[in-house]
Amino acid sequence: MPMPPAAITRLDGTQRPAPPGPAPLLPRPLRQGRPYVLCVAPLDAAHDHRLVFGAWLEWLRRRDAASVPDLVCTGAPGWGAEAALALLDNAPTLRGKVHLLPGASEAMLDALYRQCLFTLHNGGPARWSGAVTDSLAHGKPVLMPAAGDQPPGGGLLHFEAGSEPSLLAALEALSSDPAALEQARVAIVPLRPWADVAADIMAEAGRLAAEAGPTPPLPLRPGYRTPLRRLRHRHQHSAMAVAETARAGTQWHALEEWGVWSRPGAARLSLPLGEGMAGALHLELDLRGPPQDQAVALQARRKGGKALPAIEVVLPAGAERTVTLAVPPGDGAVEVLLDCARAVPLPEGLRVGIGLRALCVARDDSMEDRLAMLESRRFKVVEALPRG
Repeated sequence: MPMPPAAITRLDGTQRPAPPGPAPLLPRPLRQGRPYVLCVAPLDAAHDHRLVFGAWLEWLRRRDAASVPDLVCTGAPGWGAEAALALLDNAPTLRGKVHLLPGASEAMLDALYRQCLFTLHNGGPARWSGAVTDSLAHGKPVLMPAAGDQPPGGGLLHFEAGSEPSLLAALEALSSDPAALEQARVAIVPLRPWADVAADIMAEAGRLAAEAGPTPPLPLRPGYRTPLRRLRHRHQHSAMAVAETARAGTQWHALEEWGVWSRPGAARLSLPLGEGMAGALHLELDLRGPPQDQAVALQARRKGGKALPAIEVVLPAGAERTVTLAVPPGDGAVEVLLDCARAVPLPEGLRVGIGLRALCVARDDSMEDRLAMLESRRFKVVEALPRG
């Protein structure tokens, strides 16, 4: 599918309110006021903690350990963390200075931001992140790699990306010069209310929607049964696009491993189709009933086509059924309404209408499509997924 136009909005929102309740205790080594630098980022290849840990180790080799601040990292290990963790395991002096706190609570993060000297964000190509915003919102300068589109100032301090000597020089300069650190803190640009950030996002979304061209067709292959569920493939696959974009509006819950629940009321599918699909169609929906009997009214329609009456189907509790809808000829996207007047509660608390597992569309005048639709309903077809 073609990449649509995009817009960028900086997430420079003000500090969120501190979580209610007493402030949590910091880790034991930090409770006596030991100075530390805070790094809020996953331990992965993109944030290169191996570079950061290497700079700290060299710092400890050059200086008395008492003069080197601690490093607190709150991210969980991810892809590419092995080298950083191996360095930490094999350097006893480093282990005494680096504290890993994966899964720190919001209250703990708030306390860590408030008491750190400054924060370190060794991000990849996407330099800015929520951690940068949170640091500035707490009045703490951010040391981060230099980027051509991000000049220093406003509480941002830079080192040469990927350079351990440059990072170490910046760390030593900041920790040994309180005046420079205070100057960076005072230079932090006042942040905006989050309501203003939200307004910018909605304004950009509105602009992009107004300037958008025709909706590109969904990659629906006639006769092929497309699952409407969470798909966990390592590589991109066209069924992912259908599962995410066919559900229109806000009357849907999140995708699950088996399929998706509609919310009570009228849920809608929107299926823009490609060339050669303007004639009459057959549309099959694989439905799943909630834990109680449920009635659902189903109707398929599209612009330029004759309105066909809705049909009502009653599914016994937990039953699965395939329903076929006639789709009139037309020149617009196929719109499908699934209307459940009754709300059924699930054990986990969700209020749902009807479950939807998959859909399949076939041209009414194509014997090949109709046969493929029948086979996809009766047989399990395993399709080889693309690689690369």
